[in-house]
Amino acid sequence: MRQFHVLNLGAGVQSSALYLLAREGRIPCDVAIFADTGEEPAAVYQHLGQLISMEGPCTKEYKVEIVERAIRRELLGLKPRQRIPTDVTVHQYFGISTDEAGRAERGRKRFAGVRHTVPVYPLIDIGWSRSDCVAYLRDRLPYEVPKSSCVFCPFRTNQSWRNLQHSDPAGWQRAVEIDTALRADGSIVTRGFRQKLYLHRSCVPLAEIDFAALAPNTLDPLTTGECHGVCGV
Repeated sequence: MRQFHVLNLGAGVQSSALYLLAREGRIPCDVAIFADTGEEPAAVYQHLGQLISMEGPCTKEYKVEIVERAIRRELLGLKPRQRIPTDVTVHQYFGISTDEAGRAERGRKRFAGVRHTVPVYPLIDIGWSRSDCVAYLRDRLPYEVPKSSCVFCPFRTNQSWRNLQHSDPAGWQRAVEIDTALRADGSIVTRGFRQKLYLHRSCVPLAEIDFAALAPNTLDPLTTGECHGVCGV
């Protein structure tokens, strides 16, 4: 039986902690795969570059394909539609902490009918919350690990939008561009909708919002940790 250990690297707090745990030899890892949407904030790409530059036992791979395709084609060397050999088991490691236990349970159910793939949640196994991951990373990295999510993610807090606006001009302009495109005449995104779409929950165009004047708010429960692509991007 051939065993492969794959770390799903979202480049956020939890999966970065997993990456360094693998580097220290505390969890097995053959390859770390980052599925790039191409829409992450600049700080996330800078952080990813830092992780890639580190030496260690984990093979660093920067992938732009979705994780499953990278596993099939790059790790296992399979051709399109070719079946995974019966003697192969792929252990996929996810950066989900104890405060996201519900996600882990949903993940186990999703993989229940998938042959050859076993989901693994090391942070839950060792009892780590997101705060534990932050404390662990603080002793190993000279900067605060940024939250991983698309620049146009609608689940950002007001504080997060304001930070993007001031710290990542290019990312902010991209978010404004996407927000504006949502209401463009003839857009395929709005086809079938009677009401206009907005990225901000106030239903006001991003470019018109004074975030400094808005009261702080909290993250939607959907994104209390790092993004796992729930929106389908």
